[in-house]
Formats: sequence, structure tokens, C-alpha cells
Amino acid sequence: MNGPDPRRVHTLTELSRELELMRARAARGTHKTKMSLAELAGRVAEPRSTIHSYVTGRYLPPPDVLDRIVTALGASPAELREWAEAWFRVFASRHGEKGAPG
Repeated sequence: MNGPDPRRVHTLTELSRELELMRARAARGTHKTKMSLAELAGRVAEPRSTIHSYVTGRYLPPPDVLDRIVTALGASPAELREWAEAWFRVFASRHGEKGAPG
């Protein structure tokens, strides 16, 4: 496993793992192991406790918040579609569906 990859995401646990990898990637060159929750929360304009519950896999963020999180963590506009597809897979897995909500 190298860097973060939304194609590996099918469950909330996998989403959390990939977001942690993104936090680590976002911190490169800063002498930190990963971007702090406080910094991420500031960039996303959500409370730190809310961001914590999303990146630790306690709750699935709303799709628009996931977009803001991954953008704040350095995802390119082209990658946003892959993260959106990952969100739909997690949503489907949590709701016992075989496909994305329609």
C-alpha cells in the first residue's frame, strides 16, 4: 500500500484508513507525521470534533463535507470524482445495497 487511493474504499473503516494516509501525505515537509485535526477542521470550516468523527470512521461524512475534506488534504479536482464514488460505495455497504443510491 503506497499513498491514499479511493479505489480501495468500500467500507467506513477503509475510508478512515485512506483519510489517515491523506493526512500524512498533506503533512510532508512540515516536520509533522500528519495534518492536525485542528488545521483540517479550519480548512474544512467544520468543528474539530465533527472532523474527528469523520476521519476516525465513527460516522460517514455527508458527500459535500467529504469533498471539502479531501480537497483540504490535497486531492486534485480530477480525484474528487473517485472520492465521490468511494463515498457511494461506503454508503451502499452501510445500507446493504448492491449499488449507489439512485
